Amino acid sequence: MGRAALALHTFLPDFFMTSLISLAVLALASSSFASPNLEKRVSGVTYSSVGINGSTFDYIIVGGGLAGMTIASRLSEDPSISVLLIEAGQDDRTDPQVYDIYEYSQAFGGPKDWAWTAEQGKVIHGGKTLGGS
Repeated sequence: MGRAALALHTFLPDFFMTSLISLAVLALASSSFASPNLEKRVSGVTYSSVGINGSTFDYIIVGGGLAGMTIASRLSEDPSISVLLIEAGQDDRTDPQVYDIYEYSQAFGGPKDWAWTAEQGKVIHGGKTLGGS
């Protein structure tokens, strides 16, 4: 198993043990599948699984970073498809550390940073927030 795969393998159990998981239910619809003008069908952010308990989804995306958000958005362009996006971080869209380039580095080492330990004592920073880094 390669180092990246091993790191991911050892990381995943901790990820799923996170006590507070943000659940972002993203479902966007368009009047026609090829239309660039999307209108919201259902969307929302919740910090409790109660609202979705017992629900079924066509796709479940784990990770609300750039790739996860893009995949969920594209999949949900089809109004017949339901998508659940799960993110371990918070919805920090209103925090300047997330949207302001001059304050971005202040998030390093804090609760919005995964701060993965790498070889030689190095740290890999990654955004632990809806939208990632």
